[in-house]
Amino acid sequence: MQEIKKDTVSFSVSLTRPTFQKITLFVRYKKNETTPLRFGLQKGDGSWDFYFKEIKKEDLREMGEWKEGFIVFDITPEYIKKGNKLNILLSSPELSEKREVITLSHIRVRLLRNPI
Repeated sequence: MQEIKKDTVSFSVSLTRPTFQKITLFVRYKKNETTPLRFGLQKGDGSWDFYFKEIKKEDLREMGEWKEGFIVFDITPEYIKKGNKLNILLSSPELSEKREVITLSHIRVRLLRNPI
């Protein structure tokens, strides 16, 4: 488990090939109900341009104090960095200012592409 106390946390996903069309992030976490949580896919040119999404209510289930959900992003060439990497940002604006914490149990990644 990992406690998140800062507004943003980033991680990279290495692609074995640049032909993947979708990435699904499966997330298990607990947080305060009013604390926002969103994920962003960074453009591959290294700019601070992200495509952000929040987990939709219909893609979320509650298990006691834990929540599990998923987000799907389309992968287009503009989001693939040199070396076939995707940069992903977990964002919760004002998290550190409000002194709140998000606890992550896990983030799993599934990459999809058309059959060969």
